[in-house]
Amino acid sequence: MDGFVSAVLKILAFLLSLIMAVIGFFRGGTNPEDPTVTATATSAVVTAKPDDPSVPQPTGTEDNTGEGTTGTGDNKTTSSFTVDLKDNGISIICTTETYFSQGAEIKKVFSARYTSGGRTYGNSVTFIKNSSGGYNLQSDSTINTILTTTNGYRADAGVTALKVDYTDTCAALFRAVAMAAYCDMDHYSPNASFSDAINLFDISFNTAAENIAYQKNLSDETVCKGWKESPGHYSNIINNSMTLTGIGYAVGSDGATYYAQIFTG
Repeated sequence: MDGFVSAVLKILAFLLSLIMAVIGFFRGGTNPEDPTVTATATSAVVTAKPDDPSVPQPTGTEDNTGEGTTGTGDNKTTSSFTVDLKDNGISIICTTETYFSQGAEIKKVFSARYTSGGRTYGNSVTFIKNSSGGYNLQSDSTINTILTTTNGYRADAGVTALKVDYTDTCAALFRAVAMAAYCDMDHYSPNASFSDAINLFDISFNTAAENIAYQKNLSDETVCKGWKESPGHYSNIINNSMTLTGIGYAVGSDGATYYAQIFTG
């Protein structure tokens, strides 16, 4: 009888370990501390309009005008707003500096930063005003690598190349900084989710999607390769209805680099 009970217990222990292994497999890539993993969470797609009440509204602090705080210098204006992240006590300060020359706008610099443990983290992007009234991204090696690689995947699939959009890029940078602040790769970061970012930056779209990733001691190309090898992410990349993109990245206090690529169409 004792031998029978012992055998049953061994079988139960084996089944439990098997179940835990399966769970661990499907959670793969969720631990930013693992330097061997390029984490690719399930890609997110938003189909609601930004003014749809089903899309969460971001919470934060603004001045009484609802436009953030604004200052004016000799050759630039500065506006900012703050988003308070839930539970961790960190606030992301988003700042836009608009530069002028002889009264004409020449560039915008958008930054998203937070302070943790006495250190400031975050990133910024610069866009140059072009002659047609739009903006061209100032050279950024990481963004250029991801854009070139994902557009290469689109070309291989016979799909028109994505164009970098200023607003999409601001939203993507905000998302990357938010994930870095939480040290967690998640489409649904509390108060700073993908839907929050779409709403916060007032992005107009018919369909919007997001690919996210993190890496430690790996390359930007490896991140793109991980997206290509994931059906959900690759579907976003080669979706012909997507015409614009924004790319953001930021390093967190855990030393991992967090990435967000937003697609809109």
